[in-house]
Amino acid sequence: MAGRLSGYVQAALMAGGLVLTVLFGARLGVWYFHNWSRLQTETDPLAALSELWQQIRWPLLGFALFALAWIWALVSSWQILSEAKKSQNLPPPEASS
Repeated sequence: MAGRLSGYVQAALMAGGLVLTVLFGARLGVWYFHNWSRLQTETDPLAALSELWQQIRWPLLGFALFALAWIWALVSSWQILSEAKKSQNLPPPEASS
């Protein structure tokens, strides 16, 4: 809306992060419910944690991309508002006849 190219990059990053989170998060949910009882009875907690990490890393990557895009958009919005306040103090442009 502010006419900046970075907004399109932010939107693409956010959409990619959302897709990764949803797709791999659903896959994680299905995997977890299929393996829940086995993970509860696992005698080696590090093996269970390692196996869980193998499944959770992609949804976490998607969440991190989404969060990065959100924080970037927050900072960009703050900069746009700051620039708008500065330009508000300038006199209006002269009307040409």
